[in-house]
Amino acid sequence: MPRENSTDSVISRLRKQLNKGRLADDVSVVFRVQGGVHGEQIERSVVLSAPGLARVSMSRSLGRKRDADAGKNLGRAATLDAVREFEAAIDDLIPQSEARFVPDSLVAAITIGIGDETETYYFLVDEEAYQHEGKKVPASVRRLVDYFGDIENKCLNPKREHGTSKRGRQARRQ
Repeated sequence: MPRENSTDSVISRLRKQLNKGRLADDVSVVFRVQGGVHGEQIERSVVLSAPGLARVSMSRSLGRKRDADAGKNLGRAATLDAVREFEAAIDDLIPQSEARFVPDSLVAAITIGIGDETETYYFLVDEEAYQHEGKKVPASVRRLVDYFGDIENKCLNPKREHGTSKRGRQARRQ
């Protein structure tokens, strides 16, 4: 079972691999979004392995439950790009040790795994939550959410291979 490790170890190992432009086969990225008010909760996840295998699952309780589960081989570049997006956003993310959110918040977690070590970071997905705090969603966080949204779309809607529209990304954030 993976264990949470010191940030320095996982992140420094990850950065060394990024500098080489290639990820080891034991690197994984898990992106999860969970939360919402009672009766409107959602849970979405994207799991990527270094070889580029993607697994997407989604469940909603918006009046009726809809579940989706799909997988696809997106190639090594997809995982490398995901790790680059994560690395670009790391300063705008909250480490697990500091994560505190208001109940019913829509919260994303991104877990980076190298071998049996993992490190998890969190951030709010809901733009209104940022506005409530007088802030804007950081551009790096927006890109991270959009990147994983595009992976979801590629897996769940294989006929739409070229990303999503701006309207589709906005709908996914809600």
